[in-house]
Amino acid sequence: MITIKNLSIFHGKKCLLDNINFHIKKGERVVLLGQSGSGKTLTSLALMHLLPHNLTATGEILYNNMPFHKKMRGTQIGMIMQSPASCFDQAFTMRHFFYDALISHHKTEKLTDTYFYEIIENVGLKNPKDILASYPFQLSGGMLQRIMIGLSLALETEFIIADEPTSDIDCIAEYEILELLKKLEKKQQALLLITHNIKTATQIADRILVMHQGKLIDNFETKDLYNENRHTFTKELIMAHKNLTQNAWGINFHV
Repeated sequence: MITIKNLSIFHGKKCLLDNINFHIKKGERVVLLGQSGSGKTLTSLALMHLLPHNLTATGEILYNNMPFHKKMRGTQIGMIMQSPASCFDQAFTMRHFFYDALISHHKTEKLTDTYFYEIIENVGLKNPKDILASYPFQLSGGMLQRIMIGLSLALETEFIIADEPTSDIDCIAEYEILELLKKLEKKQQALLLITHNIKTATQIADRILVMHQGKLIDNFETKDLYNENRHTFTKELIMAHKNLTQNAWGINFHV
């Protein structure tokens, strides 16, 4: 479905992303794991062809063996951004965002409140009529994140990029969002989830890609996370995660 060949990104002569190669199959859930500044979000922007104008890219990105075209956004490729509160214009209701998304991508046959209610209920929210009439500031971060996922579901894209979708919400909402993203597999939608959290990665991924300083340094199935062949930096991430759970009281915080 998605093939990235020799992708590099430059700011002038400085290389920000160095020769990235990977493939994501239909229905596969892949996690891009790494520290802040490692190049994860930059990779996702490149996949959506939304890089800032001062950056240049080389290499090839193919969707179903076809070069990218802007018409693929919202039809074949969807994106769930981090910090959902900043992604919605506070002057409009949720109904406006559903209408705008569907009209922009020529899905006018679905412009019914009945369809909107179904999507909202599918992402675990109650009282869909009230939600459609609500403004962004009237909803919590977790609810807005579900709405963003709902918009991707409404567009019925084949591939969804989720950039740190649980970074601004509490642990209960995080669990519910991850459970929701897992359900995408049933619809055969491919998922690329970006995170710095190993626990999040292991909860959802079929396969994990590890980035470090702009390079893709590890690529493995989740079941092989603790394999001795893992890259040194991957092992450092694992140890850092384990250290978070250690304390003087012997309590397991399940971080």
